[in-house]
Amino acid sequence: MDVTYFPYDSQFCDIELASWGFPVDAVNLTFFKTEINLEDYRPNGEWNLVTTSQKPSVITEDELEFSELFFKMEFKRYYGHYLMMVFLTVTLGMASLVIIFTIFIIRLYHQPEHDKAPKWMHSLARKFLKLKCRSERINHLDHLEQSQVTENGQPKDGRICLESRKQFTPYTNKELAEFFDYFLLGVFTVLYILVILCFPIVLSTST
Repeated sequence: MDVTYFPYDSQFCDIELASWGFPVDAVNLTFFKTEINLEDYRPNGEWNLVTTSQKPSVITEDELEFSELFFKMEFKRYYGHYLMMVFLTVTLGMASLVIIFTIFIIRLYHQPEHDKAPKWMHSLARKFLKLKCRSERINHLDHLEQSQVTENGQPKDGRICLESRKQFTPYTNKELAEFFDYFLLGVFTVLYILVILCFPIVLSTST
């Protein structure tokens, strides 16, 4: 059974009937009908009978010929059930996670500022925002004009002053909620696209 393209696979059932005990001159097997009799065939909920074929043959063994009949049936799997089981389960699981994370973000957004979020949340937000070059969120410093500031009566670039005051302060709960809202939106969008393309990618790369 080849299940390379499961659940889009087709399977073949081969039946061989031979008169091993009697040569062809004693017992000659022939078909009663030109096609396989399907009067007693019952439709199956998992497989669909596509085609049937039959052909006679002769086996030669120890200089004796034996009559043989071949029956072949092709079945194609109904894939709708498996797609529903896989995609529906994954989609419902992702929907449940979306609801859980939505509740988490709403609670975080409305949480009092004196209730500080865990440090790992601040660290995660800072690392991802660094990748996006959002330095104003990373440093969380008061806005200073970059043009000119004075130090001891001498002009000095504002960026140099920022370096001397470079200290990380915690994000507010609202800022963290906003970050995780956009972050999780991107994560679930990518996951959903991967789930949708899962089967076509597997089929195109199968050998």
